[in-house]
Amino acid sequence: MKKLAVLLLVAVFAPNVFALSAAEKALAADVQKAVEQANAQAVKQNKTIAQLQESLADELAYFKKFAYNYAYYDYSMLFQGMDGVRKAYIALREASKEAARQMAPKVNEAIVIAKGKRQLRIADYVRMESCMIGSYSEREAALWNTWSAMLEEDLKAQKAVSAKPAVVTADTPLAEGLPDDFAKNVQSFRYVVGRMQQLNSNWVLQSMMGAMDSFNANLKKHPQAAKAMAKEFVKPVKTGWGRTLSPVAFINDHACELYGPVQNDLYQFAADLQRLSR
Repeated sequence: MKKLAVLLLVAVFAPNVFALSAAEKALAADVQKAVEQANAQAVKQNKTIAQLQESLADELAYFKKFAYNYAYYDYSMLFQGMDGVRKAYIALREASKEAARQMAPKVNEAIVIAKGKRQLRIADYVRMESCMIGSYSEREAALWNTWSAMLEEDLKAQKAVSAKPAVVTADTPLAEGLPDDFAKNVQSFRYVVGRMQQLNSNWVLQSMMGAMDSFNANLKKHPQAAKAMAKEFVKPVKTGWGRTLSPVAFINDHACELYGPVQNDLYQFAADLQRLSR
């Protein structure tokens, strides 16, 4: 009887178990298909962006050769020769604004014209001279003005990215040519700060002391290394409490918490760092 009951339970529940298993398999298959499609799309998109970047580079190379033979005031010819660059840039930007922004500084490099007698930069030339196209076609002038705005925006954005200093850690390679003792103290400072789970300004300042002392000693022994030392130490540091620490700003904000000659030493250290890192 018990055996019969077990068989009946299996008969009742087995279809549901197998149905669920089939549903799970179907779902897994759908997910796998979606992942494969996404991967294929990503590969295709990356390939497309690379092709568009190459196309822009080719158009730019062509224009550089073309422009060499024309004077600055040959507006019609220069804009005609530049049109491939404009179209290639816009095509790339439509596919990836970030990729276009990375190419913007290259597009705006100085180009030799007038058989070596003069240079131009595309962003400046289009901004200042597209009005000359307006005398032939307002529609064409509008197209160039639109591209000019794009290029100016991308150049500013890329400049801001380039100007932003990279955050460093104890594992970040140091600049070459630093005095050994200073380099070791810099790494020690970054190591301590990177492992502090909570901000303790006294400990942070204490961890700078070795770097400060070796910095001051090497200003006398190796004055030629002064700028390199300053530029290395002022880099923003990733901390263990989830913030970024700017050494000069930190000294100026917290040295007042210490007493005695060390306070003045720290302020002088910050002033020297700021002056020499420019």
